[in-house]
Amino acid sequence: MFHELVKHLEIAHLEEWSHLDRGHSSSLEGATEALKASTLRLPVGGKAVADVQNLKDAVGSAVDVMQAMASSICSLSSKVEDMNSLVADLVNVTAKERHMLEQCKDFLSTLATVQVKDCSVRTHILQLNRLPTTSSLTTLPELSETSRSDSSLPNLRRLAVPSMDMSDVPGFKNQ
Repeated sequence: MFHELVKHLEIAHLEEWSHLDRGHSSSLEGATEALKASTLRLPVGGKAVADVQNLKDAVGSAVDVMQAMASSICSLSSKVEDMNSLVADLVNVTAKERHMLEQCKDFLSTLATVQVKDCSVRTHILQLNRLPTTSSLTTLPELSETSRSDSSLPNLRRLAVPSMDMSDVPGFKNQ
């Protein structure tokens, strides 16, 4: 859900950036063409004679275009600064998100380890609960010293389960 929101905001800002870029390019192209048109009307060769009024109008037109460009550049400059700030925020959020995803990955790995050890301990407890106790073996009247060594009795050493080391599981304390 959070990813979709961030993605939606990113796309909206990138589309706005694209629109600003197209507007800026169009504005610069128009200003360039207007300046070219103004200067091409001025005679620059040999014994050229210029009408002062036409020259004044051409220079005035060029100044107007330059002023329009300056205001457009100032407007775009503040928008670019805002966009840079948003991009920097987005980079920070992305870095935090990656860190959190790494933590989740580590937690899930630890959880899987704990789950395996939990299942192993439960199995160990079940096996211990099924073993006959020493007192029940000694109280049976038909058991004598010779019958205890009989191979029909279960080999208790064979059924013993090794103890588990849980010290490497985070948060687990041996008691």
